[in-house]
Amino acid sequence: MSAIREAQRQVIARPTPVSRPEPTRAQPVRIEQPRDQGVELSDRASEILASDRLNDFWSGMLSSPKTASPADPYRSESKQPLEGYDQAKLDNPEHRTPKYIFGRVAQNFKLDSVQGDKAKAGQLLEAMVPELRAAGLEVVGVSGDRIQVKTELGYEWVDVIRGAGAANPGWQWGSEGAGTPEPTATVQEWAAKTGGAGQAAPMGGAAPAGPQAPIVLGKQIDGGKVLGILRKYQPDGQGLTQAVRDPELQKLYPGLMTFGGLSNGKAFNADDRLAKGLNVDKLFFPNGAIVDVIKGAGAAGADWGWMPEN
Repeated sequence: MSAIREAQRQVIARPTPVSRPEPTRAQPVRIEQPRDQGVELSDRASEILASDRLNDFWSGMLSSPKTASPADPYRSESKQPLEGYDQAKLDNPEHRTPKYIFGRVAQNFKLDSVQGDKAKAGQLLEAMVPELRAAGLEVVGVSGDRIQVKTELGYEWVDVIRGAGAANPGWQWGSEGAGTPEPTATVQEWAAKTGGAGQAAPMGGAAPAGPQAPIVLGKQIDGGKVLGILRKYQPDGQGLTQAVRDPELQKLYPGLMTFGGLSNGKAFNADDRLAKGLNVDKLFFPNGAIVDVIKGAGAAGADWGWMPEN
């Protein structure tokens, strides 16, 4: 009996174990997933869906229809040849005469639309006008294969498509060396004010102009003989200035001079340009022809050439 009581006493005296609170666990934050037609998506599926929607958005932006340019049907995937241009000057963006500004734009357009159909020349040039103006050319009119453009001579109607309507047309700069102080309404009006077609200009006067295809006055000059004499000199402004005084060249073309520009319809020599260190690379002939005779003027590797400008 005493043993039973001793056992009870020990049980009563045993300390009651202290209950420790369970550590509080952070409850996961529930993130509302995007739903599509009432279906709950997993995290990964939501990421994929969001990515797809972003891709769809950008695809829609990139594939939005763009306003087509009227010039687009005429564009060429490759550079088109230009007639009467110096490649070095064409490649030099600082050479910004009207002729070369036009050439840099024109070389990006094909001429197949005017093969056998001269009337379509005007459509092609009209489509090009915004880009010609953006490049810095002041184009104020189009008529057939000509553009009316402001040059150092005034406003000229320049024939820029050789052989429009023929089987093998080409880009050119068919300046006839005559301009008017203000734009003219038609090619005929311009021709009447500048002397008409087929008339040779007196020495120092403007080259002939007219509504027909331009007379390329440079072709009336014996380029082979001129170049034969020029090659005795260095192909630079100094050499050209010396060459025009060569007795043999003056015997061929009395009064031949370097070309510095025109003032009041009269040509003047390039002595002032030479004194200022500017390029001198053109000759002015008694018939009014202006010919660029130095390829790559002012650059290393410059050489004599024959590139009539009218």
